[in-house]
Amino acid sequence: MLNESTEKTGAGIPTYIDSAIKKITIVAKPDFSVDGMVSLLKNHQHRYHVTAVEPEVFSASLVRAHCPDVLLVNNNVNPGSLDDYFREIKQACKDTIVLLFGHGMDDNTLYMAMRAGARGYLNDKMRGDHLTTALDTVMEGGYWAERHILCQFISDKSAHDRVDDNVKLLSERLTAREMEVLELILKGMTTNEIAERIFLSHQGVKAHLTNLFRKFNVKNRAQLILTVLNEVSPLQQFSEIVEAGLKAARTRKSGQHRAA
Repeated sequence: MLNESTEKTGAGIPTYIDSAIKKITIVAKPDFSVDGMVSLLKNHQHRYHVTAVEPEVFSASLVRAHCPDVLLVNNNVNPGSLDDYFREIKQACKDTIVLLFGHGMDDNTLYMAMRAGARGYLNDKMRGDHLTTALDTVMEGGYWAERHILCQFISDKSAHDRVDDNVKLLSERLTAREMEVLELILKGMTTNEIAERIFLSHQGVKAHLTNLFRKFNVKNRAQLILTVLNEVSPLQQFSEIVEAGLKAARTRKSGQHRAA
């Protein structure tokens, strides 16, 4: 979570900067490498205005007030939940781009940071020209990461985007109430629980269920859930793939038991 205090952060952060000069904020404890980044960026004063802020005084309020173009966040900041950390930054200023940097970052941490909203990262192999090139790349809408991490991220993002598109197509067939009921069915709620949640009568919920069964051509909740998952999954006939995988696993396990 971000510290909401803004004390000590006002000094050194300008209230006005020429729009052609990009605002870069570095969130890190002072050390040799951070000093080097600050010095390098200050050598490009015609392009960047750089401010270093210690994690203890960095805040969502600061982001909201000054809306930096790029936040360079050191991996030693240890914000707890990356999802919560980056979400607060985006809520404070939706246009701020986040880059992670530091030493000893494993692939899973880097991947999860990008999943949470970071536009990439700078590792300990970074040279001076990497920093300025990375900043220019992400501000132009790109990503900055090693190829194997980037390929995994793009592949997963593509699948996520396809699911989003399929959900939008599915929702066009439903009323707002039907979507609400379907969402709660997918959470495993009973008819009574749904009725209490959306302040509707038991019979009213059953009426929406009947409409959902008709629209998806199914007879019960289990079939409804499977049909919805099949429609929105980026994999064709997702449930059949799962079923085939379970059958194959069961066959292997039976063979192992017989061999034993």
